[in-house]
Amino acid sequence: MTWAEAVSNMTTSPIFFISLFVFLLTVIFVMVLGIKKGWVKFRNKNISVGSDIERNIILTQIKKVESTIADFYVRNGFRKDDYKARFISSEVADALYKTVAINHINTSATYLMLKKEEIWKVICEYSDNVTEEQKAKIYDATDKLIRELVEIRDYLLNGGKK
Repeated sequence: MTWAEAVSNMTTSPIFFISLFVFLLTVIFVMVLGIKKGWVKFRNKNISVGSDIERNIILTQIKKVESTIADFYVRNGFRKDDYKARFISSEVADALYKTVAINHINTSATYLMLKKEEIWKVICEYSDNVTEEQKAKIYDATDKLIRELVEIRDYLLNGGKK
């Protein structure tokens, strides 16, 4: 029997078709499971199939940054016509947006110190009078915010479970 005859006999066998059917069902099941879990993602111009968990994490973190900046602005009693304070707040927000967009946020001591210094540098660049008390407040607020952003990421990655 030649190789061609063996293949021909195999493809006409009912076992071949049953095996092919089971294989295709398995592939479809794995694809559906992969899409549901976010392992497989398809994107077209108007259609997105798969998990957008990273996008949700970043959007949630940006909302947290916005609320923190707004809260800080209100707590420190800036007047509504104080454009310099608003400008400084927007520059700090921009620096924090970049931090969120890069998305490598962690709570290591070095990372936290670098972010505290980065935010403080932005404030010092545009402020006239800065004090050590303000520096301590900014360092504490930045530390707290970075830790909350990491918690948000962990919470959303675990599907809302701690």
